[in-house]
Amino acid sequence: MVGLQYSPKTIYSPPVVEMCEISGLAALAAAVALDSSPCIVNNTKLAKKIGATKAEIMETIAVAKFAKSATVLSSSAQALARISHIN
Repeated sequence: MVGLQYSPKTIYSPPVVEMCEISGLAALAAAVALDSSPCIVNNTKLAKKIGATKAEIMETIAVAKFAKSATVLSSSAQALARISHIN
């Protein structure tokens, strides 16, 4: 079978591929939110292998970073509010 390459999209039906791609991107988002470099690398490779585009991967990373920074800001705001009540 010279010239044939493995592609998940040729083996699975489209809904299964989409779910695998979404799961791969979700795992990447979790890795980014947890700042786990090895997991980010591995889940990026997995997402690409499953069929995610570069744009989808970049968007996932950006959204995860934004979500993480939003939680940090929220926690900081709560801490600052508590400190401001202490005299």
